[in-house]
Amino acid sequence: MANSLVKQVAKGTQQTSDGAFRKLCNQSQAAEKKLVALREEYQLLTDKEDQLLRNLETRIEHLKQVEKVADIEYFEKRVWRLIIEYMLREGYINSSQILIDELNLQEYTDLDVFIEIDRIVHSLKDKK
Repeated sequence: MANSLVKQVAKGTQQTSDGAFRKLCNQSQAAEKKLVALREEYQLLTDKEDQLLRNLETRIEHLKQVEKVADIEYFEKRVWRLIIEYMLREGYINSSQILIDELNLQEYTDLDVFIEIDRIVHSLKDKK
């Protein structure tokens, strides 16, 4: 339908009424708004993806260091990560956040994922 209106406007025919032209303008404005919203959503997703990639790079660098020297610090971090991830799976979000901050393990844990999971679980429970 929009294509036929565009063709009519492009041909310059008298068939295109004022109302049809307004309708075409409204449709193009609506399409523009959708594109802007999609661009913003895309930007948010790419920012999140960049953050996840940085976290993975940090983890890989950490593993490369461990390959060189079997370090007690590596094993301590690993144990704390396992404990924190267990706590997150069990729903102890606030306590996990405190441990993550105290131990400086932000780049080694996926706290945002567990927060989102917790939000979804609570939302589903509230609907029952």
